[in-house]
Amino acid sequence: MEKCYNRRINFLILGITILSFVNILFCKQKSFKQISSDITEFDRSKNIVRFFGNVKVNFEDGYILCDKAEYYEIDKKIFCDSNVYTLIVSTKENYSVNIKSYFADYDFDTKIMNFKENVYLEYEGLLKDNENINKVKIKCGFLSLDQKEKQIFCKDDVEIFNKENKILCYSAKYMYEQEILFLNYNFEKEQRVEFTSLNENFKLKYCSAKKAIINIKDDKIYLNGATDLRFYR
Repeated sequence: MEKCYNRRINFLILGITILSFVNILFCKQKSFKQISSDITEFDRSKNIVRFFGNVKVNFEDGYILCDKAEYYEIDKKIFCDSNVYTLIVSTKENYSVNIKSYFADYDFDTKIMNFKENVYLEYEGLLKDNENINKVKIKCGFLSLDQKEKQIFCKDDVEIFNKENKILCYSAKYMYEQEILFLNYNFEKEQRVEFTSLNENFKLKYCSAKKAIINIKDDKIYLNGATDLRFYR
């Protein structure tokens, strides 16, 4: 009889523990809508929830898919690991972003997402004329997406593809609301900015410099530092 009573007490405590974490995830953190996985582990001593297998994290305007994840309740951050895929669709601001990487973390307070290792991003957004669509593809080793500041920062062997143009550089900051790219700014690296046009109609075939600014909307390029240009005949 006493054993049966103790089992009921333990079961009740477990139920309260699970409900407490559900409250943490869904009530305190408004950005969370749902987290699903094959296996979930609750660590009450550290206020951490771990998810394993087919993890899906739904949040405002998007979701993250991965193999495993850890949510830190105190810091309000989630860390995703292995086969990470992120989709963000903003109907209010008319843009979408999908990102593949090996690691990712998301701060639900600052709305900053960081991605590491074999990062690949595709961005699509309406230009200010509300008629043409701007498409930007980025490959890099590290990428940070700041939804509040509306900017994308990336570094480490960066490749950017836009309007049949290919850009190589060490670092880049894309202000997607203003449609401006800053290349190799705030970093002193030997790797130069290299711009190659794949469109025969564009007379500038190749250019390089220490730094560069590209105005995507107006199709303007500003080069700074030991510039080298080559044109189509």
